[in-house]
Amino acid sequence: MKKLRLAFVWLPALLACSCDDSPTSSDGSSLAEQRVQLRLDVLGSNESSLRAVLQQIPKGADLHNHISGAVAIEKFIQWASEDGFCTEGPAWMATPGPCTGTQVPIANASTDAQLKANILSSWSMEGHAQDALLDRHQHFFATFDKFDPVMGDARYPYGIADVLSTAAKNHQTYLELMRSLDSWDMGELVEKLMPETDAWTESYLLEKRAQIIANSDFQKYLDGRTTKFRDQVAAARTLLKCGTAEADPGCNVDVRFVMESYRTKSKQFVFGQWIYGFELAQREPAVVGVNIVSPEEDAVSLQNYSDEMLAVGVLSKMNTADPSRKPVHVSLHAGELIPDVLPQTPEGQNHLTYHVDQAVEMGMAERIGHGTDIVSESGKDPAIFDQLRDRNVLIEVSLKSSSLLLGYEGDRHPLGTLIQKGVPVALSTDDQGIFRTNITDDWMLAVTRNRLNYRTLKKLARASVEHSFLPGKSLWAEPNRPDRVVPECARDNLGKATVSQGCLDYVQANERAAMQWKLEREIAAFELSVP
Repeated sequence: MKKLRLAFVWLPALLACSCDDSPTSSDGSSLAEQRVQLRLDVLGSNESSLRAVLQQIPKGADLHNHISGAVAIEKFIQWASEDGFCTEGPAWMATPGPCTGTQVPIANASTDAQLKANILSSWSMEGHAQDALLDRHQHFFATFDKFDPVMGDARYPYGIADVLSTAAKNHQTYLELMRSLDSWDMGELVEKLMPETDAWTESYLLEKRAQIIANSDFQKYLDGRTTKFRDQVAAARTLLKCGTAEADPGCNVDVRFVMESYRTKSKQFVFGQWIYGFELAQREPAVVGVNIVSPEEDAVSLQNYSDEMLAVGVLSKMNTADPSRKPVHVSLHAGELIPDVLPQTPEGQNHLTYHVDQAVEMGMAERIGHGTDIVSESGKDPAIFDQLRDRNVLIEVSLKSSSLLLGYEGDRHPLGTLIQKGVPVALSTDDQGIFRTNITDDWMLAVTRNRLNYRTLKKLARASVEHSFLPGKSLWAEPNRPDRVVPECARDNLGKATVSQGCLDYVQANERAAMQWKLEREIAAFELSVP
C-alpha cells in the first residue's frame, strides 16, 4: 500500500515522531499513557511543575468561549487608553472621550496603580474569589457592559488575535468563539414584525420565518455581513504576523464562530437573531452554529425558555431537512442554575428539573453549555444521562466558571458523574479574560480537584474535536470510539508520519477528521517528549 506524507494540518516539527502506543495494562492504558501518568503523579505535590506539564498536553478544541469575556482585561485597558476612553468610579464603565466632569482618561492607568486596580476589579473577577457566591455571580454578569464599548468592529481583530495567541500557548488547536455577529439589529427588526400575543407553534414559526426572510431590510442587512467575519479573522492573522518569520503560535489555531442570541430580550427578539444566524451561516463559512446567552435565571429567560427551545428546534429541523442548505449546528446554554439564583417558589425551583432535557428534546441541541444542574434533573428523570449518551450530546464543562459563579467544584461538580455515565464531555474556558485564567487552569482543576487521570484528559481532548462544528465527517467510525477508525484510515497508524492515499483523501475531504488527525499527531509528539 502506497504511503504518503501527510503534512497539511500540523507543524513540520511533529512529522518525525513515532511512539509505542500498544495497550499493556488492565485498563487498556498504553505504555506512553502510563509514562505520562507517572510523571503527573510524581509532580502532583508541586503545583508549578504540574502546571508546566499540563500546559504542554495537547488540549484539542475550546468549544465554549465568549470572545468578549475571553480577551485579557489588560488588553481592553490598553485599547481603551489608545482610543481615548474615559471612566469614573464607582462603576468604572468605559465611555468614549473626551472626558468631562469627574471622568478620568483610562490612559492614566499606565501610571496610576490604584486606577488600574479599580478597573481590573470592576471589569473582571480579580479580587472577588472570596466574595459571597451571589455577589460573585452578580458581579460577573455586570462586567460586560463596562468594557464592551471598547470592543468595536475595529478592535475585534485584536481580540481574536489575543484569544488565538493564548490558546496556542496552552496547546489548543481549534476555537469556536461565541459572539453576536451583529445580530442585535435583526432582533429589533423581528420584534416589530411579530405580535407579542401570538401563540407559538411550529407552523406559526415557519410562516413567520418565511415572512422575515422575504423582508427587504432583513436581506439588505444580511448582504452587508457577508465575508465580514472572515475578514476580521484575516486581519487578526495579520496582527499575529502569520506567514512571516515572526509568526505568533496563534497562527496555528483554527477558528469558527457561533452566533449568540440574548435571552433577556423578548422571545421575538431571540427568534429574529436565530433566523439571522441560520441565514448568515448559509453565506458565511466562518459561522457554524447558534447559541443563547445571558443569565439563565433572568425573569424573562425563565418565562420564555420553553418557547425559545421550540423556536430553535423548529429552525434546526427545517434546516436539516433541506439538503440544499449548509448545516447549522446548535449548542445551548442550559442548566447553568443553582437554587440560590432562582425564585424561591415551587415554580421557580422547578426550573432545575427540565432545562437540559428541553434543550435536547425541543431545541435539538448537539452540545450543552455547563449543564451543572444535571443531577437535579436526574432526580426527576433518571434516564437523562442515557438520553445524553445515546444522542451523543456533549457537555461543555467550564470548571473555573462553575466554581466562581455557581459554587460547584470538586466532587460537587457533576463532571465525574457525566464521565461515569458515558456522556461526552470537553473542558472549556467560558470567559477566561474575566476569570483571569486560561484552559490550563481548568485542566489543573480537573486533575487536582476532580482527580482525572491522563487517559481521561486525553479522552476529553479528543471529544472536544470530535464534537466540534467543523464541517465533514469524523475520523472515528463510531461516536467517541478512537479505537474504531473509519475504513479509509483503519490500516494507518494514528500519530505516525506517513499515511495511505485513501486516508489522505478522506482527511483532506473532511475538516473535522483533519483536525482530529492533527490532534493525534500532537498527542503522539507530547507523549514521546515525556521522559
